[in-house]
Amino acid sequence: MTVIAVAGGAGKLGRAIVEVLVEQGQHSVVVLAREAKDIQGAHVIAVDYTNAGKLAATLETNSIETIISTINSLGDISAELSLIQAAEKSASTKRYIPSIWGIKYTEEIASYFPIAQAKLNIIAALEATSTLEYSAVLNGYFADYWVIPKVKSYQDPLPLVVDVANDFAAIPGSGNELVTFTHTFDVARFVAALVGAPKWEKESYIIGDKVSWNQFVQYAEVAKGVKFTVKNDSVEDLKKGRITELPSHQHMYAFFPNRYYRAYSLLLGANIKIFKFTESNTRSTKFEAISIRRSMRVQDAAAASADETHRRTGNKPQVTGKGEALAKRPSHTSGEPRDSHGISHGQETTAANRTQALLSRWPSEITRNITHAKQNMNDLERTDFTPLPPKEHILHFISSALEDMHQVRPLFSINDVLKLVNDQYSVGLSNCHANPTRWAILNALIAICIHWKTDNKAIKELFPISWAYFRNAFAIFPEIVMIGNSIESCQAMLLMALFMKGTADKYAFTSLLSSAAHASHCIGLHLEDVSGPSDFIDIEKRRRTFWSIYVLQCNASVNLNLPAPSGEVHVELPGQEPTTYASSGTYLLRHMSTLALIQSRICRYLCPGSSLWKNSDKLFQALAELDSDLESWKTELPLEFRPTTLPGVVNIGIVQLQFAYYASTWEIHKARGKLQDVPLTSTRQDLLNLVLNSPTPTHSARATISLLQRLSPQPFASLW
Repeated sequence: MTVIAVAGGAGKLGRAIVEVLVEQGQHSVVVLAREAKDIQGAHVIAVDYTNAGKLAATLETNSIETIISTINSLGDISAELSLIQAAEKSASTKRYIPSIWGIKYTEEIASYFPIAQAKLNIIAALEATSTLEYSAVLNGYFADYWVIPKVKSYQDPLPLVVDVANDFAAIPGSGNELVTFTHTFDVARFVAALVGAPKWEKESYIIGDKVSWNQFVQYAEVAKGVKFTVKNDSVEDLKKGRITELPSHQHMYAFFPNRYYRAYSLLLGANIKIFKFTESNTRSTKFEAISIRRSMRVQDAAAASADETHRRTGNKPQVTGKGEALAKRPSHTSGEPRDSHGISHGQETTAANRTQALLSRWPSEITRNITHAKQNMNDLERTDFTPLPPKEHILHFISSALEDMHQVRPLFSINDVLKLVNDQYSVGLSNCHANPTRWAILNALIAICIHWKTDNKAIKELFPISWAYFRNAFAIFPEIVMIGNSIESCQAMLLMALFMKGTADKYAFTSLLSSAAHASHCIGLHLEDVSGPSDFIDIEKRRRTFWSIYVLQCNASVNLNLPAPSGEVHVELPGQEPTTYASSGTYLLRHMSTLALIQSRICRYLCPGSSLWKNSDKLFQALAELDSDLESWKTELPLEFRPTTLPGVVNIGIVQLQFAYYASTWEIHKARGKLQDVPLTSTRQDLLNLVLNSPTPTHSARATISLLQRLSPQPFASLW
């Protein structure tokens, strides 16, 4: 496996390249940085660019064969030149991609654009080497400048020509020349393909999209529904340094000085065509697996949302060559969500063919709007309100809290949590993009753990912290609801629901719980899928998640007078034996689940709209059956769980089990009381003399108080 080093890979374009290389898994990736940082899947090496000798030794020690430089110099190329010297000295290093990016610079451009001269000096240094093969990647503009923050990017904002945020544009020249735009993640995919090519050309071109500035402004106006203020800077004015400043430029000068922007504008005026790449010099036609997104078609976003100006909306590849575009959008997999009609993507081949045939008969405008509506679902904005705490703190904290929580909600084992934490921390403390669902799960879990571990006297100080982590998770909620397609999506929503349950906000709790239940049905958790996972652990995970949601739904139906889950359940109960995770949580969940099945019938049979209330005989019979089932359930409980044999001090899981039992008996007695004055519709006097085995409401109330007295002091969140 080739070892590739990305210089400057801790941020911006370099960070995107590292993520793509790691994701593809075809190479071993290291990051060269001035200081060590956590980068997902890549070893970060702190280097001193002022010492070429030590740098060469570092390259050899790590067997680095290819260097990709994304060092941001803005004219000072000393670090890059030192890296080139080190690469030539290193016996292991054979290839080098310099930090050129953008366009091909010439001596003419260098006469008035200082950065161009620096780039030419880099190329000259590479030409002077005898052992390095190099290729400069040329991509036109980075499309990121106009689409962040709506689209994932590590670039800083750099509005050039069109200031979308302020409805303003300063068009160079006529504005009719086509300009090349490519998103950094598409550049990264191109680079990932390039490093595997057997031979390099000295210049490698990639085209993301070609749009004129006039077209760009028109698209932005349609998308935002406003008319832009447009100024035209003539070529003559630009050559003389007379430019129209954009409103956003004052905020930009901190990292892109005014003198560079003026020189850049002169570059546009003197060589408007330099950002237009032709198909004949595009190297990317050789890399058929690359999918390039159309970055600038913002007019198509108007149909979906008026404020989504910054979106990349197209899905057709724009890698160009001698013939048709060769790249294709990746096909869906069976793991993706079902559609609105419940069709699983596991059946996608036939369904997709039928859909495609139907769409081909529709007007092209309708087809285009449907296509882009689906794409826009993938571009929901993500926000992180607070970074995760240090890893060494969180592991001990969550493990300790889970030992308590597992008595009641056995969703995660300690191994699950370890993997969750390790995977998230490998990509960064604030990275909500790498895996949004994982980010939501971990943040919701941290929020719940804070609730469980907070002393009731410290609620005022600690609950705002837990809310910050909950907001991290909830920011991902719309995305999970719309495109979540996994058991992890269900778990994320379930954890959010459990957090709100601990705040006594029943409306928010039940709303989130309903979303989790709906998602579980969409992915088939309510079915024993014979074609699904065969691994015992995966099967148990599915069952635990389904039954945890079902139990909460049924408890809410009894306690809050809400509709019960309808229909029969075709899922095996969770494991009979306790898990190896230091508690009997899974064992308790099994008994909670069997009780929930009875609770569901209680709510469906005895709710005010039930047809049984129209026939008192049938209702009496239903009450007798429900009462008998509750008694049988109680009899089958292990001795340590039964209400009559509870020890002096009980855990919260057993207490909640008993609370649910007493609440269920109360519903039966309440219905029995309503029937006292209702005349029977038959002569069955045995129904009239029905004696219930379940405890009376008075007995249940006393038992509940007794349970609370024997229970050790509990966190506020667990009382609800």
